[in-house]
Amino acid sequence: MGFKMVNTDIFQITSPAAEGILRVTVWSANDLLPMDTSFFGKGTSDPYVKVRCGAHVLKSETFWKTLCPQFGFKASLPISSLADQNIWIEVYDQDFLTRDDFLGKVSLPVDMLATWGKQKKVTVQLRDEKGQKGKNGSICLSAEWQPMLNENAAVHNSGIISVGVYCAMNVPNLGPYARYWLRCSCTELMPCSSKEPQDTDQVYAAHIHDRNEVDDGDLPLLHRLKEKVKLLQKRGLSHKEMCEVLDLDPEETDFENLQIDELKGIHVARWRRSVEFLAQKAHAAEIKFTLMAQGQNQPKPKELGSFTRTMSQVLASAENLFYTETVKLPLTEIMVHFKIQLQDLAECSVAGKPERQTTYRTDALGDTHSVTSL
Repeated sequence: MGFKMVNTDIFQITSPAAEGILRVTVWSANDLLPMDTSFFGKGTSDPYVKVRCGAHVLKSETFWKTLCPQFGFKASLPISSLADQNIWIEVYDQDFLTRDDFLGKVSLPVDMLATWGKQKKVTVQLRDEKGQKGKNGSICLSAEWQPMLNENAAVHNSGIISVGVYCAMNVPNLGPYARYWLRCSCTELMPCSSKEPQDTDQVYAAHIHDRNEVDDGDLPLLHRLKEKVKLLQKRGLSHKEMCEVLDLDPEETDFENLQIDELKGIHVARWRRSVEFLAQKAHAAEIKFTLMAQGQNQPKPKELGSFTRTMSQVLASAENLFYTETVKLPLTEIMVHFKIQLQDLAECSVAGKPERQTTYRTDALGDTHSVTSL
């Protein structure tokens, strides 16, 4: 049974807002498996660690020729559901000629990590690929929980910048199997967050023949042209001048009988997904948008256009820290509809009451691991 949603933010369903940030520190590892051997000494490894939660993956530097690396690796990860998500910590041995060797892994529930506070370190036994422990050594880690601020107490210092992309209209037809995606990058990021650009899903464009094929997510784009025409007419621009501003052919354009309900030959790419950035100075951040595409027979992706927005501009125009806009890419007919939302962060705290006991259950198998004060 289907229901039509009215006045609903689609991103709250497809990309729920974060409840906060979990700051994980992997301090060290001990008794790792030796994957590199030599004729003149004991085996050793070149380990590095990955911290993963959902689609967010952060990787440490590599420590050479050691089975007891002192990582001191800090990772900050946005958490959308404190009660339902797990953090995965994986250790690998780096190889140059072959695929990196797996050294061990462990999965920890976020709601448990959020109760530790910064005064605890935990030693966790690593597991092998079959989930068995005892041979893969251990890691030492700590965690801090930083929840979101109430919307009424926004300070615009550090926070999570959420960029939601609705759709792009008038994308070029690059063939039936062409893929389109939006690449976003952000400045002023936290030192322990990912610095890599974030991509939306790669989607195929839909060929729109008439108004009946357009859904609610495209409505802001369809009516924007009429709004621009009315604004230019109020300014007293001539027919030719309005066509030059709107990049239209004066001989084929009739503003008096402008109809946008018939959309012959328009291609629309829809995402309705958000990407997130952990900003240290959210008010000073700059976001760059680049529309990417790759046709079936194209060896490399191509850039269709780009533009930037500063958070100072966004915050000045946003209502309840929620900002939407439709932008026409320079020198093209492509129009991108997106939203930007800022969630401010509170100080680090402990989620709920810390457990009194000195052991914690850390996975479905019921393992317990000791907790040592700093």
